[in-house]
Amino acid sequence: MKEKIYHLLSGNKFLFTIGKCIYDFNYYILKLKIIGFLFRIFPIKKNKIVVNSYFGRGYGDNGKPIVDELLKTKKNIDIVWILNKENINSYLPKGVRKVKYETIKCLFELVTAKVWIDNSRMLFVPPKRKKQFYIQTWHAGIGFKKCEKDSIKSLTKRYIKRAIKDSKNADLFISNSKWETHLYRSAFWYDGNILEVGIPRNDILINKKNHVEIAAKTKKKLGIKNNCRVILYAPTFRNYDDLSCYKIDVNKIIDFLNKSTNDNWVFLIRFHPNVSYLFNEFKFDNAIDVTNYDDLYELLITSDILISDYSSLMTDFSYLKRPVYMFATDIDKYKEDRDYLFDLTKLPFILCKSNEELISKMKNFDEKKYLDNLDKFYKNVGLNETGKSSQEIVKIIIKEMGID
Repeated sequence: MKEKIYHLLSGNKFLFTIGKCIYDFNYYILKLKIIGFLFRIFPIKKNKIVVNSYFGRGYGDNGKPIVDELLKTKKNIDIVWILNKENINSYLPKGVRKVKYETIKCLFELVTAKVWIDNSRMLFVPPKRKKQFYIQTWHAGIGFKKCEKDSIKSLTKRYIKRAIKDSKNADLFISNSKWETHLYRSAFWYDGNILEVGIPRNDILINKKNHVEIAAKTKKKLGIKNNCRVILYAPTFRNYDDLSCYKIDVNKIIDFLNKSTNDNWVFLIRFHPNVSYLFNEFKFDNAIDVTNYDDLYELLITSDILISDYSSLMTDFSYLKRPVYMFATDIDKYKEDRDYLFDLTKLPFILCKSNEELISKMKNFDEKKYLDNLDKFYKNVGLNETGKSSQEIVKIIIKEMGID
């Protein structure tokens, strides 16, 4: 709604300013502060938890495995999942209530919940009450592009203010490595408690017991034959309008893989939500659009190869010990825009700056060298993916709720 208002009024500076003030008053003052404060007449419900993922997207990312683990306990816990209007009809498991994002009802649930969980900065959030407990899981593990304070020149003053407030509200951050713990301290305006046991969404990657069943189920959902192999292209977004960086040659890659392996390959494409329209923009005839598939980690388990660029998804997928290719045709331009936390040429992932180079490096893939480089990288960052992150977080939640 905010974006629509801004677009309609953007042609007139005076009306734009007035409209923005009216919207901000309704959103931040009336809803979050005044109504949020009035809801304090209701007590905090000690067994209630409210979970938000990417501002109301479907049932996935770090919140999903935590909630799944909570449901396994069979304890009397009131679980509320926030969904935006685009995802309001998304699947939620039995025992999880839905509430629409940015509504008065959503505000009530937040004000009266004992525990909050979010994987992004909480923007629609009332003033936190003293006895509430907020777990910030974030939405990336070991990433490569600069973010938060490290990329402060690319952030608005409003975002910085909200980010600082969000970190101040947080009682616990979740980390998977010495490297990420240091990043939280140096770039997230945060000096509170950090639980370094792994990222919840990676538990399913580390614990490989059900991978065959998950892959079969995912292929069935997508209409893929079970004997087909899968390659996933999942790039991050850009802050600039150059779309050439996404022009991956689907047909040549599929043709090469089919011939070199004697298998039938299927190409999946998952664009970042900020650029989800691009699948239709490029008209990828021989690829399946999985941008809106709820659980990205089911897609990872189903995929034999990942192609990305500057996303932390590459590290997550590497726990499966399968090939990761960095298709980074705009490496210099992206460095100017966001810059990197690592020297990309020294990462274990296979850097390719063109379609031709990508196919060439697939042809000459050295598995032993790749796996050795992965192990060295994990040691350098102090990786600690235990596969039990969700279980440890649930123990903390139950303790904070004070329930048996």
